[in-house]
Amino acid sequence: MIDEKTMTKEIDLIEDIEKKYNILEYDICGTKRVDYENTILKEYVKKDIEDAMRVSSKFSIDYHLFDFNDDGMEDYLVCFDGIVWSEEAGDLVRIYIQEENGNLRRVFNRNLHIHENEIDGHASLVILEQKTNGYYDIVVPNSTQIMRYNRKKGEYVF
Repeated sequence: MIDEKTMTKEIDLIEDIEKKYNILEYDICGTKRVDYENTILKEYVKKDIEDAMRVSSKFSIDYHLFDFNDDGMEDYLVCFDGIVWSEEAGDLVRIYIQEENGNLRRVFNRNLHIHENEIDGHASLVILEQKTNGYYDIVVPNSTQIMRYNRKKGEYVF
């Protein structure tokens, strides 16, 4: 359960963001999905699951849908939680963009503090109305740090 101090901090951060930017979506992590076995993600996380199973059976993978590049196709924000992926910098978070040919292209692969706790799930991941190189800008959970799409690198960067 999120305590009142954490909730107040998160509200303050969102208010700071609202002073500078228009917010498109306040939290794309609101609906946690775990049925990746029935999606195209299955092939993209297969090796990760095999690696995790060699170390521990205690891990979880969930995902969230959002159209990051506004092309009408749902893209995936994938969260990996477990000893294999977690470190001081948080849990592994990836963003995959769905392409017209049906494949996914990874555009983000870093550790973030996105897991709040076992019960409540993820911290708020805010999407701004503002785009960089055709992709929506993303506010990192519990901060005012913004990830923007870098066309030259082909990925989101800080």
